[in-house]
Amino acid sequence: KVGDLVKVTVFLEAAGKGQRYVVLDDPLPAGLMALNTAFKTEELIPEGEEEYHQDDFDYVTPDGSIRFRPNYFEIRNDRVLAFRDQVYSGSHRFEYYCRAVCEGKFVAPATRVAAMYSPGVHGYSPKGELTVKGR
Repeated sequence: KVGDLVKVTVFLEAAGKGQRYVVLDDPLPAGLMALNTAFKTEELIPEGEEEYHQDDFDYVTPDGSIRFRPNYFEIRNDRVLAFRDQVYSGSHRFEYYCRAVCEGKFVAPATRVAAMYSPGVHGYSPKGELTVKGR
């Protein structure tokens, strides 16, 4: 619903020996606005999710995937970018929060993950659909 928090989770698989200098580019559907939970003035995240923005949370999630903890993180009007110097082989999970800002049916564009200095190494998620209902 409009005004609700939405937890965005992106899963990625790194094969082989992993990759250096990786960018995760997650375009936002038009009905969402990303939140920067590093700011104390930003909206609080839901109860039980406090470990999300603490510096001391585990690198491995309860399901066994590796948390994609960016070395650099950028929030833009239309996308979230996360940069990692080294991504090791295995399953990774990247999470962040958005706020639903307007009602409607929106296209969720494909997320792109790529090795910045190896143009042939990249992957895309399928595009999706998001419906935000009014209050």
